[in-house]
Amino acid sequence: TTVARFDKAVGTISKFPIVMDVSASKPNVAKGSAVFISSRLKNISALPFNNLELVVTVPEGFTFIDSASRLAGAPVNSRSGSRIFSIGTISSGGNKKLGFLLAASSIVQIGKKYEISFLVRESNGTIRSTTRSLVLTVVADPLFDEGVIVGKVFDDQNENAGRQAADCSFYV
Repeated sequence: TTVARFDKAVGTISKFPIVMDVSASKPNVAKGSAVFISSRLKNISALPFNNLELVVTVPEGFTFIDSASRLAGAPVNSRSGSRIFSIGTISSGGNKKLGFLLAASSIVQIGKKYEISFLVRESNGTIRSTTRSLVLTVVADPLFDEGVIVGKVFDDQNENAGRQAADCSFYV
C-alpha cells in the first residue's frame, strides 16, 4: 500500500480493493471463556465486487460458535475448512461488518499466543485483500488456575460430619 499526499487530498493506492480491520472484545482470554471477534470490510475501489468470502483461520484449541455469527447484524452461517463466510457483494465505497464468537477450550496453553488470520477472496479463489492477523493471549483465570484452598483437611473417621480429635492428628 502506498499513500500519496497532495496539498489537501490524500490518495491510497493498493493492489487489493478490499481493506479490513479486525478486533477482539478482549486481547486476553482464559480457558473456558469466550471472545467476540469483529471484522469490518471496506471496498476502496471504484468497482463493486460480487461473491466475496471471508476466510478465517481459527487456531487449534479454540471452538467456533457458529450460532453467534453475524453479518451486518443478521445471523450468518459459515462453512468449515477454515471458517468461510459468504459476504456477497460490496459496492464501491461500501462496507460490511462481520462478527463471531470463539471459546477457548481446555487444551489451550496459559501464556501462549494464538493467531487468527483473515482473508477476503471471491468464490472463484481470486484474492481481494491482504491477510490480516489478530493475536489472542491465553491467561490464567485467577479463580480456577491460581486459586488457593484455605482450611484444614481431615479424615472423618466416625462419619459424623464433624471434626473431633480422633479424626486428625493435628487437631488442637
